[in-house]
Amino acid sequence: MDCDFIKNKIYELSKSSINNSTKEILSINDYNFYKKTTALMIASYFGFNDIAKELIENKADINAQDVNGKSAVFFSIENDNIETLDMLIENKANINIQDSKGITPLIWASGNGKTKAVKILLKNKADINIKNIYGEKAIIWASKKDNPEILKILIENGANINEKDEDKCSCAIWSAYNNLVDNMKVLIENGADINAKNSDGNNPVMLAAECGSAETLKVLLENGADLYEKDKYGTTALMWAEMLNKKECVEILKYYINKGDYIK
Repeated sequence: MDCDFIKNKIYELSKSSINNSTKEILSINDYNFYKKTTALMIASYFGFNDIAKELIENKADINAQDVNGKSAVFFSIENDNIETLDMLIENKANINIQDSKGITPLIWASGNGKTKAVKILLKNKADINIKNIYGEKAIIWASKKDNPEILKILIENGANINEKDEDKCSCAIWSAYNNLVDNMKVLIENGADINAKNSDGNNPVMLAAECGSAETLKVLLENGADLYEKDKYGTTALMWAEMLNKKECVEILKYYINKGDYIK
């Protein structure tokens, strides 16, 4: 039984009496649905708010989790159903619930550009410091993709701007790696350590050079990042850029070296 079946079933039943609809849905063993998906999860995903409300009032398990550990809260966030998210929270849904990889709704929303959901979760005291199984908090997830606004919100709500994951990769390192210029600007404006190294001894300048993140490399160097630092193999950012044929990054690094603003 797949999600389309459940969606169509709920939609069909919603045309009749809502109360009777939910009773019929609830009479089905929820865990016979595809990958342990429940009716409430599907109603939350598709924004069938009246059905979701009736399911909750008829004692549907608001914190049930599918095979991946996702609850109805995750489903509502994924499809931007903010009204449903509000209703779930009002009915005491666990907003700090973790999926099979330790990801919370706040971590997931932060990494997937769900700004409204992030605001609602934080307003309702979601724990900003929970880590997933890889040692990543919400701010690390936000830094991996183009999410400058979410980064700002997390920082304003007390997130550690120099947070690191289990490989000691910081927000600045991830933003450099993925050439996320706007992220990097937010991090720098808020005092991030742009010379912090990961477990391989790479700092943001090295990662930007290795990955060809030219725009981000410029921002780092304009803000005084160390371009002479070496990783645990003794390799500098310029060496990496030359070895990997990142020509634009080579030119940028040589420009700053020759400019005389940096003294080894």
